[in-house]
Amino acid sequence: KGCINDDGIVGPHIDFKGRLDQSTMSVDAGNHGDMTTGIMTGAGNLDPTMKGMAYGSFVHVLDYDATMPNTVGLYLSDSVTITSTSYSNGCNAGYTSTARAIDQEIRTYPEILQFFSG
Repeated sequence: KGCINDDGIVGPHIDFKGRLDQSTMSVDAGNHGDMTTGIMTGAGNLDPTMKGMAYGSFVHVLDYDATMPNTVGLYLSDSVTITSTSYSNGCNAGYTSTARAIDQEIRTYPEILQFFSG
């Protein structure tokens, strides 16, 4: 299972049918999240050459929050092991408190893979 932290509601799109949990979404600010969700988990139904890296996976879609408060909770409650956050959270800002918190999560839960845009 995966998690996308991006700019809003994803879809509707045939490549994600029946595999999204967007129950906590409150924003629909654009379609960047559609693209990142496709790269991560698109099934390739519309275009088989556009399958995602983890095609067919179930995805939790969340409103972006710079502190990423749900990563460990989703891992513990729903076995979410891959997260993608499309806001770099301070590119070249040094070792921030958020970076430190994520490092601590990774040490405590090494099964979680967290990806960020640059």
